[in-house]
Amino acid sequence: MSGSNDIIVHAMIINKIIREQHQKRENRTAPLIRANLHPHNKNAIKLINFLETQREKYGYASSCASDFTKTPTLSNISKEYLFDGNLLDDRHDVEKTNLAVENIYQTQYRRYLAVITHALDHHVYSMPATTGDHVPIILYEKNDIFYLYIALLNVQDDITIDENTGEILDTTSLNSNTFKIALKVDINGMYDHYIKLKEQENNATEDNTTDLPNYVWWVQKGKEQIPQYVQNFIPVKYKIDDAKTTKHLMLTLRGYLGTSPFANNDRDVIDKLVYNLLADKAEQKLPVNITSDIDPIINEIAAQRDIDLSSNLFKNYRIANGFKDDEVGNVFFPDRTTVKGLGQLKFDIKVEGSEPIKISGMRSHAGNTIELNEEDPDSPYVKIKVELRDVATLRQQLNQGTINEPKESED
Repeated sequence: MSGSNDIIVHAMIINKIIREQHQKRENRTAPLIRANLHPHNKNAIKLINFLETQREKYGYASSCASDFTKTPTLSNISKEYLFDGNLLDDRHDVEKTNLAVENIYQTQYRRYLAVITHALDHHVYSMPATTGDHVPIILYEKNDIFYLYIALLNVQDDITIDENTGEILDTTSLNSNTFKIALKVDINGMYDHYIKLKEQENNATEDNTTDLPNYVWWVQKGKEQIPQYVQNFIPVKYKIDDAKTTKHLMLTLRGYLGTSPFANNDRDVIDKLVYNLLADKAEQKLPVNITSDIDPIINEIAAQRDIDLSSNLFKNYRIANGFKDDEVGNVFFPDRTTVKGLGQLKFDIKVEGSEPIKISGMRSHAGNTIELNEEDPDSPYVKIKVELRDVATLRQQLNQGTINEPKESED
């Protein structure tokens, strides 16, 4: 066991899912399964550290498994061959497999990783337009916790792989273009979840696993939303909900702005810029990355005003104030209906002895078309600017209201 921050790699392999865009499942190409595990050298450690850096840089969403019975899924495979200890036979070896270079544990790990690759291949082929690539799978240990990293690597000039064996030869220029998607699993956390469910089943008690910490994280990048096939592959309990994410983001942003060092005018500017960004993306059906699209808006205004946000970052605020990664992700497609609702301005003005006056419009009207005048503190009023072409109609409507107003009884 590992009692320090050192990473101990127990098994690493880079298999390959072979699928061209729009290739049909009935014409599928079987995945390429490597003959033996790859060396646990510095390149393996570097790849783990690289993926960890990307996870922090680009953000992530997290969840836990919905169950351990669906097949073919990561949770079921882990239950069968890690938690329950069922052995995998030589059907999962390939022609060039050399058992003499492995101990019994390494052989079982390699076969376990092969089954995982076949399951991921199944889900890649289940979704249109998805493509395959190199699939590094690393089982490692850090601080007495076992982790599993699975990624799809887009191999170009950034990483050199021996196509005959799958072994990483060079990682000198790893960058964010190297991977498409990656997920990290806390195997200890998944095991605890499985044991708790098993105990409940044996005791015939209700499911009370809602307080379990999440143990599956997706590493996200760029404008790519977490693919459905990855969520189905696990399968996750909490799926990404674009409408919920859209609303939660704007409400969290407004909460942050309310406690930020920005002046009121700048808060309004940031709110409108972010809202307009979401509205534009929703119309174009394009994704938003909070880290690369929204954080820079805030940082740019701060730089213009010479405001130091080092101790008051929006990222820290949203993590600390309810922007929970078990329900939302860092990359999402803004929901058009939700965006429209978030842009609405609605409030009532109480009138003594009468029904309140209801005012509604868009938030962009605040401070422009609709203004609060407090020049006379004893007689504040709301001013609404109108278009010249609407004056005649408004005059008629207001005069009509005066005519129809019931007269007070003289009795």
